[in-house]
Amino acid sequence: MRVNSQNGFSLKYAWFVLVKLYIALFIFSATFFLLFITPALAPGLWPYLLSCAGIILYMLTAQSENFRLVTKVSIQPIALLLSLIMALSLFVVRDILIKLIPLPSFEAVNFSSVRIDSVPAIIGSVFLLPLLEEVLFRGIILEALSKKYPPSFALVQSSVIYAVATLNPVYIIPNFLLAMLCGLFYLKLRDLCIPVFIHMAGHIAMAFVMAKGHAGLAELLGKGGLHFSMVLAAFVLLPLGYYLLERVNEAGRLPVTFRIRGRRV
Repeated sequence: MRVNSQNGFSLKYAWFVLVKLYIALFIFSATFFLLFITPALAPGLWPYLLSCAGIILYMLTAQSENFRLVTKVSIQPIALLLSLIMALSLFVVRDILIKLIPLPSFEAVNFSSVRIDSVPAIIGSVFLLPLLEEVLFRGIILEALSKKYPPSFALVQSSVIYAVATLNPVYIIPNFLLAMLCGLFYLKLRDLCIPVFIHMAGHIAMAFVMAKGHAGLAELLGKGGLHFSMVLAAFVLLPLGYYLLERVNEAGRLPVTFRIRGRRV
């Protein structure tokens, strides 16, 4: 599954898409407040989901945007395995970064975080949120930027836009790294299934930790050797996973060769 872009768009327009998202978020948040669905005029999970869905629908249906959704699903087993390993490794790194870099957290704009207070909140934040964000930020923004700029530039800029979109300083660095990881897989495979899977895997892991009554992985595991070993393994597996991802061919295989009695097979 992917979104095709014929002409792409500029970096300036990519930021304008983010402005459109904020405008839609304000409109939906105000509507929820006026209808007494939410007690305060603040962005929440469901207004944000509706905003993402609205922007995606507009980009796919407006003739001036030249975007087209391709629903063909292509999942490579090797890429899926690598994505799972790297997603869980990034979750460990994300947890330690939040502890080491104490940026302020604004609960009033905590609309893109995992919630487990109800079944609808779990469905929305763990499953719908990753799907919509990947379609918008990787499927549309990264895809469009890659038509105009070198892939590395498009990847970094789209990741910055995604990191800023959450409006919560404490998640800027973790979300930037998540966007970089999802973007790497998207540019390699040109398919959104693996980025959505990576995003969901991180949210599922966070929901599991929260269900155990802890705010993070460090609190769940304590400060013993297990947590240190997991952090160390994560920092090793992430670059190793990137190395292997770069060598996955179009058939979804790693070109590994062996020597038997002097011959390569």
